[in-house]
Amino acid sequence: MVKEALNSPLLQRVIKSGNYQKEVPFTFKNNGTIFEGVMDVVFKEGDGLVVLDFKTDLVKKDDLNSRIEHYKPQAQVYSDAIKSIFGVAPTEVILFFLHLMEPILT
Repeated sequence: MVKEALNSPLLQRVIKSGNYQKEVPFTFKNNGTIFEGVMDVVFKEGDGLVVLDFKTDLVKKDDLNSRIEHYKPQAQVYSDAIKSIFGVAPTEVILFFLHLMEPILT
């Protein structure tokens, strides 16, 4: 699975960017609530930042939409973190479901 992921167009984008960080910690405050966590990969592409989150769920293609909905709040927190820290929203937040080799733009 790792070899297939490394050869995927998405990870080739990350590598091609030449400017990426893995396991990026963040902390920010929004409406009195403190959020903290770790983003799997953040990479610079053009003038923007892209967040990539790996998902290892054993999900079937038919169940993918429900998993995407499940992870949307997490993707929003990542987007809010980038905006809070850098002053601009990310150009993309991508969930990469590894068992399906399916990248999903949220």
